[in-house]
Amino acid sequence: MIKVLIVDDQTLIRDGLSSLLSFRKEVEVVGTAENGLSAIKASLELKPDIILMDIRMPVMDGITALKKIKEKQDNIRVIMLTTFDDQDYIVKSLKAGAEGYLLKDIPIENLVRALQQVSGGTFQATEAVVTRLASILERKQPEKIDTSALDIIKECYEKLSEREKKIFEYLGRGMTNKEIAKKMDLTEGTIKNYMTNILASFDKRDRTQLALLAYKLGYG
Repeated sequence: MIKVLIVDDQTLIRDGLSSLLSFRKEVEVVGTAENGLSAIKASLELKPDIILMDIRMPVMDGITALKKIKEKQDNIRVIMLTTFDDQDYIVKSLKAGAEGYLLKDIPIENLVRALQQVSGGTFQATEAVVTRLASILERKQPEKIDTSALDIIKECYEKLSEREKKIFEYLGRGMTNKEIAKKMDLTEGTIKNYMTNILASFDKRDRTQLALLAYKLGYG
């Protein structure tokens, strides 16, 4: 069972999340805290496996608390759980040692799955964050594509349908499936189906690889 500490300045979020997770046999909520300072104290007393940490809080923000917790208790894993997919927050959280960055609109099933993955040592982030992070990393570390490989990739691109090309281009701009669906007036399920076809066309395993490729080709 994964021991979890919930840190958020909003009582409704703390209590609501605690209540939802209490029904899951995989998770034990060992406590809650209302700001970064109380989170540090609670982490020392309660020894959680994972902390779900909000970012914007009074007294002490979540990123500062994350740094201080990691200084003394590096064995505790921390997932930032916030409403903001802001580039600055993402980068600062990762530099401070966060093992995950999730948005608060995440379904409870996905949250539990993320807790399990992080508990096992795998970094977790919601789709919007992964796409944004991929774009950030790519801009900071540009990588040239071999000319012959580029010809093959362009050939694959030309074989896409007009709709698939448009989706591919939106990917390069860092858009999520939900945003693409809204932009194209289609359902998210339809976009996912197209995405499967596009992945197969470029022989890519996942959406992040595809987004990086689209960015490299100049669709960012």
